[in-house]
Amino acid sequence: MNHSCRIARLILFLLMGTSLSACIPLAGTNHASTDLVQWVDPMIGTANDGNTFPGAVAPWGMASVSPHTFDFTRQISPTGYRADSTEIYSFSFLNLSGVGCAASGSLPLKIFQGPFSQSPSVAKSTFSNEYATPGYYRVHLDRHHIDAEMTASPRSGRIRFTVPAGVTHLFLDLSANQGHVKGGKIRLTETYAVQGFQLEGNFCGSPDRQKIYFHATPLTMPDSVYLVESPLGHTAEVHNRADGPNGAVFSYEFAEPTEIEFQLAVSFVSVENAQENLQIEQGSASFEAIRQQTQQQWSELLSRVEISGGSEADRKKFYTGLYHSLMLPQIFSDANGQYRCMARDTVVSSELPRYSVYSLWDTYRTLHPLLTLLYPEKQQEMVQSMVGMYEESGWLPKWEIYGSESGVMVGDPAIPVIVDTYRKGITGFDAEQAYLGMKKSALQADENPIRPGIQQYLTHGYIPIDDRGGDPTTFTWRNGVVWGPVSTTLEYNFSDWNIAQMARELGDLEGYRTFLDRSYSFTQLYDAETGFIRPKNKDGSWMTPFNPTDRHFDIRWEGSGGRGYVEGSAWQYRFFAPHAIDTLIDMMGADAFYQGLEAVFDSAHFDMTNEPDITYPYLYNYLPGKEHRTSERVRELVDEHFNVHAHGIPGNDDAGTLSAWLVFSMMGIFPDVPGTPEYQLSAPFFEEITLHLHPDFYPGGRFQIQRSGDHPQIETILLNGNPHTGFSLRHQDIVRGGTLQFSLK
Repeated sequence: MNHSCRIARLILFLLMGTSLSACIPLAGTNHASTDLVQWVDPMIGTANDGNTFPGAVAPWGMASVSPHTFDFTRQISPTGYRADSTEIYSFSFLNLSGVGCAASGSLPLKIFQGPFSQSPSVAKSTFSNEYATPGYYRVHLDRHHIDAEMTASPRSGRIRFTVPAGVTHLFLDLSANQGHVKGGKIRLTETYAVQGFQLEGNFCGSPDRQKIYFHATPLTMPDSVYLVESPLGHTAEVHNRADGPNGAVFSYEFAEPTEIEFQLAVSFVSVENAQENLQIEQGSASFEAIRQQTQQQWSELLSRVEISGGSEADRKKFYTGLYHSLMLPQIFSDANGQYRCMARDTVVSSELPRYSVYSLWDTYRTLHPLLTLLYPEKQQEMVQSMVGMYEESGWLPKWEIYGSESGVMVGDPAIPVIVDTYRKGITGFDAEQAYLGMKKSALQADENPIRPGIQQYLTHGYIPIDDRGGDPTTFTWRNGVVWGPVSTTLEYNFSDWNIAQMARELGDLEGYRTFLDRSYSFTQLYDAETGFIRPKNKDGSWMTPFNPTDRHFDIRWEGSGGRGYVEGSAWQYRFFAPHAIDTLIDMMGADAFYQGLEAVFDSAHFDMTNEPDITYPYLYNYLPGKEHRTSERVRELVDEHFNVHAHGIPGNDDAGTLSAWLVFSMMGIFPDVPGTPEYQLSAPFFEEITLHLHPDFYPGGRFQIQRSGDHPQIETILLNGNPHTGFSLRHQDIVRGGTLQFSLK
């Protein structure tokens, strides 16, 4: 049948909602929509286990449209795309950037020509002419001679295919997401739309389960639409599957090359909400209109920071890092304000947006401090969401995903995020409720899902290596076994120190003294003979033998952590007491501290790919006369580990954590102690950096960082024209506006 005249789908003509409108620019940031977007390369981080994706997404968007280079009916992966892959299998509509376990890659759409088959080998194709920019992705599928373009709004995606003459099939396959839990249910409407849900869950081995609801519409009328029972692959995994059909096929036959457009929206509430999200965010808008709106959003957000000088490579690294810092957490509530409550099968509606996907063990260190400084309006909303999760579930989040607590990683990382936000002047949330949530996780000894080992910690001041709360050979995130007792103790110490700061802010002086005292219990684990913070037994004796280079003992995989440590060795945790660096220096002695710090880098013990030691290059600032080593180390690390190629992030981006580290480091300011409204200084990478401050939170207007000279050593620093002593800067000095000038030698 000749369908050279495309038939548009009948959809509601609604006005463009606020989700699709451009972000309101701040004063002084009126730029063309492409002037900063051009410096972003979404391909960076798609190799070297960076786990980013190149597809189209709106800032903090729930939906995203990106290619899959794996057959996910047979494989499990934390990312759907790897730059070293040679074939594309499908394009999915919900993806997560820089996470370490398999999740999402949801609602994959496959396209191919010829006879229909459910075999993944039929849809796969080599590809070429790939191009990615914020809000837009395109590629040519060589085998099928098909061009694919995609764009996205916050809760929906749009794909435009240009197909040759002949028979073409679109196959929405609910068995092919990249997570462990697969399957779903789909139904066909009278208007040739399809809707239903896909299953999601088992993130990092946690028992979480969710349904991702969707509504999808072919904007080019197909010749036929039918439902199929999708195969679920042949892996050893146990897959969950809903009853009923779980795939839909849209078939076309064209006499000449033709464009096919397909749109899909998601919701975690209902198919009705997914359909409403699609109507509100896309309505009658064209593909180009959606693309332009989303790119304009990106441009306005990126323009919160303007830079001049520096190399083209440095500009690309910087703005791509900023781009990757604005993806997670992502919007979780629907356009009508509804969302599913934390840990409850209850739907509520709120004027406050709800966010999800909080990789807090990672993001408390750099990402949330970056949002607090540059995007305080979003950070306030994200903290409001965190407090809401406490009110709904009884606990602050730890590693929340799609309304469930996975329990992944260690420590109590919501606390430094909230305290850091509050102490930097972002106070538009219920601080008293947040404080109650902090104290609950820090004090409740029984049935505490956030702090495994809390009873031992309260008893000893540390978690003993020989009393880890159960059988470590049967570790799960929920059975109370402590992963890395030394690391976990150090994380609890840091969170307790933050609780002390919040207690003081709220006038609870008794709480301040209690938690401040608890935060220094790491001193019991410091061994003056070896110079390391090392495991102890419950009787107070040292664990022996002790190997500070060991990285493989605990839990599950090679490199998961030496005996007593989490994803690292004693070297990576040697200086991990961010709130008490002066105490560490006193215990070690300044010279031994310096020599140990040098050894971390010179003996290749520093790990740029993981979080516990990423503040270490800034610790030289605590040593009078050695501050120049901070700038030198930062320059070495940026030049060695970050570049403008697919492997340009040194490892898993961890929801933007490494990208935010890069952004701070290239600006010359770094938040080494979240919870303290202060930054460490190093030589900036650009001649001038202008921060456009949000006027509703920071009335200073703008703050400029200027550099003269190219050498990575600081000779003098001027703040608003006056000599600045020391190598740290208060948050207040930035947000009230002004100029920071570095003279380099």
